[in-house]
Amino acid sequence: MRDFFFSTPWWVFVVIAAGAVFMLVTGNNRQDAKLRRIGGIVFLAGVAWFLTSWFVETPPEIARRQTREFVKAVVARNSAKLEQLLHSNASAGAWDKQDIIHGTKFYADQYGLTSAYATAIAIEETPTVCVGRLTVLSQQEGGTVPIGAITSTWELNWLAGDGGWKLKDLTLIGIGNNATPLGKAHLSAKPPGG
Repeated sequence: MRDFFFSTPWWVFVVIAAGAVFMLVTGNNRQDAKLRRIGGIVFLAGVAWFLTSWFVETPPEIARRQTREFVKAVVARNSAKLEQLLHSNASAGAWDKQDIIHGTKFYADQYGLTSAYATAIAIEETPTVCVGRLTVLSQQEGGTVPIGAITSTWELNWLAGDGGWKLKDLTLIGIGNNATPLGKAHLSAKPPGG
C-alpha cells in the first residue's frame, strides 16, 4: 500500500488530471457548480498526491539514490562521503569500514579509475534491509594496470538504523563475465597500507 502512495507511476497522475479537467470543462459548459467543485477537488487532491509521491522517499528509493552516491564517492575518492554512507560495522569480504574507505581510494588510484556509472540497479526490500544488486560500468586509464572500460556486478545490503539507511555489506559478484573474478582476491585480505 505504501508503494501505491509514495512510488506511484506517472500515468496515474495523468489519468487523475485528465479526469479533473474533464469534470471542470463539463461543469463549466453545463454551468454545474457542483461538478466544477468536484473537478477542482480531484485536481487539488491529485497535485497533493503527486507532491507527496515526489518528495517522500521510500526505503528502496533511498537505497537506489545512496547506491549512486556511493559509486560517485568511490570515483571522487571522497572519504567523508564514504564514511557517511557506510554502517559502523560495514564489511566487504575481510575488509571493515576503515579498510573499505582506504581500499576504495587505494585501488581507484592503482587502476586509474576515472569514471563509474551504476546501471541496472535492482532493489529488494525487507523490513530492515534493502538489498541492491547492480552492474557498474567503470573506466580506468593511466593507472599501474590501465585496462580501459570494464563492468562489475555487486550486491549492497543497506541496513536501517545507525542514523538512517547505511551500507552494511558490500559483495563483489563478478568482473566482466567472470563469476569468480581475480578482484575477489583483493577483498579477501586487508588493503595495502590500510
